[in-house]
Amino acid sequence: MDKLLEKLENLALRGLWYCMLGMFGLYLTVWAWKPSVRVVWTDIEDEVMWTDDEEPWDGKVTLTVYNPVTSQCDEDPLVTADNSVIDLGKLKKNKLKWLAVSRDLLGEFKYGEKVRVTCPGDPTLSGVYYVHDTMNKRYRRCIDILAHPEVRTTGKYHEVTIESWDD
Repeated sequence: MDKLLEKLENLALRGLWYCMLGMFGLYLTVWAWKPSVRVVWTDIEDEVMWTDDEEPWDGKVTLTVYNPVTSQCDEDPLVTADNSVIDLGKLKKNKLKWLAVSRDLLGEFKYGEKVRVTCPGDPTLSGVYYVHDTMNKRYRRCIDILAHPEVRTTGKYHEVTIESWDD
């Protein structure tokens, strides 16, 4: 095992290396060998993502607003990633407080979990929400607040705090 670690360290010191596991059709990207390297497995297209010494997550995210329409979602915008169905009547009356999280935050928050959002840029978005959806894989450290298209269609805020919330 020590020899394997030594070889990996030597490879990483020479720069960026790409390896392909032809048997599984998976790609691995090795950025650098450090003891804190974590492997993150995603269920999207059998993708494997290695992360290396990311900054520790401090609970701060970028908040955006999304609407349940096909241009912002998939072909069935009224069904979330956890198979919950959006009631447009309740959403319009602001009785549905749901949000989507970026895939990297699914380790921190689970579907159905109650979270508290504090948005200094727009206090009307602050409050308690339930995690019901997932954002596109290109987003990291982001949340997306669900809003009715007739009520609100835009909004992007940085340095927003999100935390698990128990009554």
